[in-house]
Amino acid sequence: MATKLSIWNQAIDLVGGAEISSTNVTDNSPIEARSCNTHYDNCLKSLLRMHAWNFSKRKISLEPEVIKTNPVFNYKYSFELPEESLRVIRPLLSGGQKVNDFEIIGNIIEANVSSLQLTYIQLVSEDEIIDPFFEGALAAFLAWKIGPKLTDKPRMINDAFNAFRYNLTKGRSADAIEDGIDYVQSNTLLDAFHGQDPNLSLAARQGVGDV
Repeated sequence: MATKLSIWNQAIDLVGGAEISSTNVTDNSPIEARSCNTHYDNCLKSLLRMHAWNFSKRKISLEPEVIKTNPVFNYKYSFELPEESLRVIRPLLSGGQKVNDFEIIGNIIEANVSSLQLTYIQLVSEDEIIDPFFEGALAAFLAWKIGPKLTDKPRMINDAFNAFRYNLTKGRSADAIEDGIDYVQSNTLLDAFHGQDPNLSLAARQGVGDV
């Protein structure tokens, strides 16, 4: 079972840092721990949004929080998204038909139907990470973010990004097979960075989480 400490140490090892013994970070903690602490939450949430990981999918039935008798902005019904929702996969009607006309604003989803069956991605804790490809991708993604602080060897940073690509691609393929999908859509993030200089600036790395 994955733990935050094991994921941090996997990331640190990928870029040649020294193993740490705790994720309780203070100003006196080693740079490896402080760097992981800075980037970990963003890496976790970003990776969960990059792909609809099967282990993090949840389903819920929603009833409207607000019914607008004279809607000003197109939609009559407003539904509150689950607190830990990171990404909406698909809203459906109770009969299973797909809802195509909707809009997400903050933590609200608006539509012109009176109830929704929602599939979404939930923010998970480490003990809920049961997909080894997700764990590998998260560690490698974190390694790529912290690499410039821990190593002056561009090859190690490049290898971390390649490990991230490998695990994300394999995870997408495995989930597609489990979902009965023969064709795996190309990944925008990987396509965007394919063939580019691996020695990207820290600012560029920080921007990956927004893709």
